[in-house]
Amino acid sequence: MTTEPTSTSGGVLAPELLQAMVGASLDQLCVGPGELQLRLSSGHTVQLESPVDVAAAAGVIAHSIDGIALFLPLLTAPVGAVTVDDAGDLALTLGGTTVRCPAGSEFEAWNVSGQRGVLVVSTPGGGLAIWSD
Repeated sequence: MTTEPTSTSGGVLAPELLQAMVGASLDQLCVGPGELQLRLSSGHTVQLESPVDVAAAAGVIAHSIDGIALFLPLLTAPVGAVTVDDAGDLALTLGGTTVRCPAGSEFEAWNVSGQRGVLVVSTPGGGLAIWSD
């Protein structure tokens, strides 16, 4: 794995790397202090550390009881789409439900780790840092 980000802009690289998630299922939810991890059958882990929008619920703390309750029905749902933008916002569609996690102003709001050392991080203040082999 490279020690420096290969790109500080999402541009084409982030969506290309994350497309391997499409078709994978949400196999596991893991809760930790300040985070919720979505573990996928593809080997990817989506770590959410910022408030999220899940369907009609906006600004929900993902690792709270209310947040976890919104994710439980999504277990086993396939990833239909994943998009990121240069501002550092993530949108992940599980089954027919879209989860959005905007970039944080002072911290890393989310990150996705995957196969072969792939790591995409929403950086503080917006933007993306990307590592890959």
